[in-house]
Amino acid sequence: MRELIDERNLLSYKRDEAVSDSRGFTSPENGREVMAASISPLFSSESQIIRNSQGQTEYHNHSSMYRLPLKAAKSKSRDSVLPDSFPQDAESRRKLLENAATQRGIEPAILYIYTLGLPEAPQELYTYLLDSFWTWIYPMFSMVYRPAFVRGMLEVNNPYFNSFQFHAILAHSTRHCREQQAMADHQPLVQYFEAKAKTLLDEELEKGSSVATAQGLLLLSALENTKGRISQGWMYAGMAFRMVQDLGCQFDVGPDEHHTEVDLEARRRLWWSAYLWDKMISVYLGRTPMLQDTISAAPQVILDDSTEHDIWTPLGMPGCQVDPRPSHAVSCFIMACSTSVVLTRVLLRYYCGTSEGGLGMGVEDKRLLHDAVGLLEKIPMHLRVNANDIVPTHLSHLACFIHATIILAHRPHYAAKPDKDHAVARRCMDSAVKILDVVRTERIAYGMPRFTIVAWTLWVAASVFLLDLAVHKQMAIFIPADTVKTLREIQSILLEMAGGQPSLHRSVEVLNDQLGELAVESTSDSATDGSRPPQFDDTAPGDFILNDIFLNGFLSQAG
Repeated sequence: MRELIDERNLLSYKRDEAVSDSRGFTSPENGREVMAASISPLFSSESQIIRNSQGQTEYHNHSSMYRLPLKAAKSKSRDSVLPDSFPQDAESRRKLLENAATQRGIEPAILYIYTLGLPEAPQELYTYLLDSFWTWIYPMFSMVYRPAFVRGMLEVNNPYFNSFQFHAILAHSTRHCREQQAMADHQPLVQYFEAKAKTLLDEELEKGSSVATAQGLLLLSALENTKGRISQGWMYAGMAFRMVQDLGCQFDVGPDEHHTEVDLEARRRLWWSAYLWDKMISVYLGRTPMLQDTISAAPQVILDDSTEHDIWTPLGMPGCQVDPRPSHAVSCFIMACSTSVVLTRVLLRYYCGTSEGGLGMGVEDKRLLHDAVGLLEKIPMHLRVNANDIVPTHLSHLACFIHATIILAHRPHYAAKPDKDHAVARRCMDSAVKILDVVRTERIAYGMPRFTIVAWTLWVAASVFLLDLAVHKQMAIFIPADTVKTLREIQSILLEMAGGQPSLHRSVEVLNDQLGELAVESTSDSATDGSRPPQFDDTAPGDFILNDIFLNGFLSQAG
């Protein structure tokens, strides 16, 4: 069994280490016994996951009038929601790996047969667009379970494939690779596939919830955000989250008479990809996460790791000098999910107005900061990224995501007691520098970043550099010239990215506004060789307040 299956590398979500309270915080006391006792009948899995008369999976808790009597449901006891009740079943894993190998072998033929009925584009383009999706978009979020997706192409009413989901994937891929040679003669398809997906969505919503439709909604949400249609992106995300919960994906079911190993694998991946996207869109827009309950959630265990060692190459970038290497897509996804659990606690503690009392450094805060920094120690060696390492983009994005989470955990304490030499300040600055270094390397290797997560982590890093300027102003000393230069560099990268993501324009404007609040001279008016460092304008107000917009979202509605 590969080392990936080692518990340390999988980073399975261990609830016996912490008990989640009503605000999303954790405490180490009393262990799993207290947690098991704290799961009220309302949240137990007993009788909750059922098959309706149409064969669809539904979830209802004790308050629902649609809940079946206990003996009719034949579900597992509530203790089964604990991850320890789901050991890594060697037999289930064997079946999944065999199925994955089978589906991978027949995928080209199945795709060929399916696309015979789709005259909108050449068949080779469909293959290219799907390959682009698996290369650039899939590894970080893993919302589509590929073997189930492939098998579903030729089956009627398969829960893991439908035409809406397929066109949502194509829409995402065409937008990502619209400037690549493969799309040279097919630019109208960029708009066509998106419009087609939205038309097909109406049909799928009439059928009720399904895994495939939820996956397509997640993809549409991300697509709308990149276009600056953040209200639409938020709406599609909310529909996806509701659908995921409607399907009961937050609970493990099977394998049993109704749910196969493939069902279990696909549902786990969908739950955690939705959970991860919920945190991403929340920080992008500065809103409270919707999916907060992980007490009874499916464990972060991926039994089918068949894609972990697939060789990753930058599809569509022939001039890119990147050595082929294993993608480590599975472990990257699991580490991103682990990070999102910590990020949820950070957001609820500091950014959503749910924290009780004033900001201090209590036991909860110390544990939260410890857990945030602890992410760096939990990263498996094969996922670690140094500043000058040219790695697959999803690995560099994971590194940036972790450091941005660390900053968000520490920044409120830095802002409350600004001291550039304090350990909290040093931690913020160290993570901010690492984010910028990783983005610089990715930009050199792959060109302009196309992913919103890159822009957001740069945005978070910029807030640290601005705080550094604020501290220097408070101390009435010269500004470090490199800090202003760094902020201008971040502005330049964000402005470059805004060409393809209109919602980023406001982030550039806000950086200018913040520098204006600090009354920093323009870099064009001061020397950058150290002979005359940039200075603060003495006529500017003496107090600097980090605007609320910097504590929350950074995207804006465009158009």
